[in-house]
Amino acid sequence: MKVNIEGKEVKLPDFLIVGAARSGTTTLYECLKQHPRIFMPDLKEPNFFAFSGKPTYFKGPKTEIIWDINEYLRLFEPATEGQLLGEASTVYLNHYEKTIINIKRHIPGWKEIKIIIILRNPVERAFSFYLYHKLLNAEPLEFEDAIEPKVIDERIKNNWNPGYDYIGFGLYYKQTKAYLDTFPHVKVCLFEDLKMDAVGLMRDIFRFLEVEDSFIPSVRVYNPSGIFKSKLFQRFLNTPGLVSRFFPLIKLIPLDKRIEIVEAIKYKVLKKPEMKEETKQYLKNLYRDDILKLQELIGRDLSHWLK
Repeated sequence: MKVNIEGKEVKLPDFLIVGAARSGTTTLYECLKQHPRIFMPDLKEPNFFAFSGKPTYFKGPKTEIIWDINEYLRLFEPATEGQLLGEASTVYLNHYEKTIINIKRHIPGWKEIKIIIILRNPVERAFSFYLYHKLLNAEPLEFEDAIEPKVIDERIKNNWNPGYDYIGFGLYYKQTKAYLDTFPHVKVCLFEDLKMDAVGLMRDIFRFLEVEDSFIPSVRVYNPSGIFKSKLFQRFLNTPGLVSRFFPLIKLIPLDKRIEIVEAIKYKVLKKPEMKEETKQYLKNLYRDDILKLQELIGRDLSHWLK
């Protein structure tokens, strides 16, 4: 949307994908980015509305944070006339209080912005995020230790990346309710919708955004979770510049295609460990009340999350 700030016309997003993390947001982002009527910045997660106005740095995996409004506005400058603008920052769901305050602060017509939320079984989501950190060699603990409340509290206190709150990111009820209570245009979908019929879900989202729904995007898996079958593969794919050092001609391939190739290789060389049954039951009990309230809130049967 175009808005006037201090006498200058600038572009701000028409819609936001606010999460949840590890629930298919990257797939939504990539599919939406393909639509000719939609512009998404190359930086998938600016995180601006969660951390606006203050330089923010976290321990753990590097997190890109745009905190300056002018830098954020520059992300949307390449958009062409008539395109809808959007971005996808998964921290917006978990950090809903600050995010909503900052959306209202920075977007004069905030009631017109459209919000997209995609939710995944919180038990699976927690384990997926843990495996993602393992994949990056950024999680030293076993899963059972990493989800201990005292460990999570200590990490948050010591300014670790918000994603290490494996439990809190899956308490969707209050997070989702805050968006539904604040914004007139909110679409809530499930990870299962994406898995069962990705094209159908995307067409539904296109209709929600009021763009042509006949467009069929190319859909593939992004950011697979798991652990490497070989430590050698882990070092090879996670060390910056190592792939191009061994295969210098790879630099001739466009960056987006290179990323696609690396992701495809990762998908082939990963194995996905099983969560311990007692841990799974512990998490189901922990999330039970939240899930039951959430299913009433969004009008979707979520009983399969508790089985």
